[in-house]
Formats: sequence, structure tokens, C-alpha cells
Amino acid sequence: MSDTRVEVVIDDRLRLVTAVLAAASWPEIEQDQLTHAVHPHAKQMRQFVAPYKAHPAVIWVNQVIERGEPLDEVFTAVSQNVQQEAFDDFQTDTHLVNFWQEHKADWEEALHDLTAIFPDSYLAAFLNQISDDPLTQTIRIMPNLVYPSLTAVLVSGFDTLTLMQPPPKAVGESAPWPYGEDPDWVQAEICHRLVQFALADTLEMLSPEQQALLTHAAVTLYLETAVDDGEAMAYMVRSKKQHKLPTLPLVVENLRDYLEERNGRSITSVISEQ
Repeated sequence: MSDTRVEVVIDDRLRLVTAVLAAASWPEIEQDQLTHAVHPHAKQMRQFVAPYKAHPAVIWVNQVIERGEPLDEVFTAVSQNVQQEAFDDFQTDTHLVNFWQEHKADWEEALHDLTAIFPDSYLAAFLNQISDDPLTQTIRIMPNLVYPSLTAVLVSGFDTLTLMQPPPKAVGESAPWPYGEDPDWVQAEICHRLVQFALADTLEMLSPEQQALLTHAAVTLYLETAVDDGEAMAYMVRSKKQHKLPTLPLVVENLRDYLEERNGRSITSVISEQ
């Protein structure tokens, strides 16, 4: 039995990367992808670091972004002390620690909300149930009120797996909602990203449609226990329509049967049985 745990944390090394990202070209890139309002804290951060656009840490991040490197890898590299001197200098030069302290209430609210949403370790147990290679790292869930503001970042280390989740996007031009305003969305989003990680080797062998079927079926089953049957059903219906997956209900039931009695089968059998 795996002893994988789920913790809600704020990692200052990773938070530092979000500040450098705010000074880099990333905010404009995001808006080009999808026009959206950001958290007020992200706006404040962007104004705060605006004078440091020519800082070596910012230049490095811009170069990495221009090469098309995924943000997961950027955050992971910095967490492993790549460009350590440049990032440490950025933190010192900007007096970033003082900025975090001035806005402590925003982060405490986010931390409180996420802690309430994930009070136990069922997430880890579920991920280990669906994977043939159980996770041994501690799963850490971290709020991200800065950048990126549209997508989660996953940072994989030797002992920890940290998922940095932006808050729920509001409708239209409104600022994002607090995590506590839509806990079911938070559960689904975080589970979906971690299912993709836990099943990465399997998903590589599948078509995009098959990948979507398997991941959304897994999230549906997770929500049945983590939230309730009603939210699981609502998620399945939304996903079926949004992603054009007419056979999703069947895959959900196939996956349920698979998890109850594997019989030596591969998890991909839940799709081939359609």
C-alpha cells in the first residue's frame, strides 16, 4: 500500500518563478491565447515587477519561452536550482519578500480554501488505484494567484509532485473566483491534471479522443467519492458535450468494472470494449 500523501502548501521557490513570469512576456502571450481577466494580485505583481524587465532572470525566462519550452519544465528547472543566482538576485533586487508579506491575506485565503477542499488523501489513493505504477511522491497542491493564470503547472521532484492551480476563471471579463466559490471545479481540474500524469505512459499510446475518454472517465469516478454522485454525473454530461465524446458514459462504466476486477487486463481495455 502506498503512503502517498496530499498536502496544501505555498512553495516560495515556485512562487518566485511566478513573479519572474509576470515581468516576462508571458502575460501578453496568455492574453493572445484567450482574452481574460486575471486575479487582482496578478495585476499588482505585474506592476510591481515592471521595472525589472531587463533583469537576467527575466531575460532567461523569455528565452526559454521563445524556444517553446513547457512551463512545467521551466518551474521544475528553477526548483532544482537552475539559474539559481539570477533568480536569487531577482528576489533580492525587487524586495519580493516584502511584497509577499504585504499581500499575505490573499495567499492565506487561497491556502484556507484549498485545505478545506482537500481534507483527506483520497486523491492520492485514487491515482494509485488507476495506475500500474503507484506514485511514491507526496502530492502537493499549491494556489497560484499570479502566472500562469489559465493553466496548471506540474512540478515533479524526487520526493514531491507539486500542482500549481490557478483559481476558477469567471464568466466574461470578471476577475477569477476564489477557490472556495467553486470547489467541485477545483477537484475536477486537479484530478484531471494528475490523472494525465499518472497515466502518461498509457496515454501516449492512445489517440487524442481515446485520451480524453479515459481521463474524463477517471475524473467522473473520482468525483463520485470525492464529491457526490450528482456532481460526477454533471461532470460526465458536460464533458460528453463539450469534448464531443458520445461514448463517455460507456467508458465510465467500463472503467468502474476494470477497477473492481482487473483480471490482468490493461486499462486501455475500457476503451476497446466500447
